[in-house]
Amino acid sequence: MNRILYVARKAKGLTEQKMATFLEVDETTYKEMELCLADISAAQGVKLGKLFDLPPDYFLANEEMASQRRLKVIQQATELVSQKEFAEVPPGTHILIAKFSLWSVLSPHHLGRHFGWYGITPTIG
Repeated sequence: MNRILYVARKAKGLTEQKMATFLEVDETTYKEMELCLADISAAQGVKLGKLFDLPPDYFLANEEMASQRRLKVIQQATELVSQKEFAEVPPGTHILIAKFSLWSVLSPHHLGRHFGWYGITPTIG
């Protein structure tokens, strides 16, 4: 289920029919979008982003894609801290690296508010 789309629609008090009309699809197709049975196009993602004041990519990724992204980040963080250069690094720093990596995947919009998009470079250590 595309929970972001569902919750955003409910929060604005919009019906599935109104959303279908807004996205220029039939109601069945819209329902399939909420259930991740039909893809949301980039153009539709942009429209949804403007409607709900959220980044368009929030609507484009379904749960499976998000799970795959999280798994990949966890694997990359594990590989990073397994390198011999990290042998002398305190265990707490390893945990911070893993948390930062996962946080960046789970909340890219919020991360952008705090770091690089405002000219601040994140550092660990």
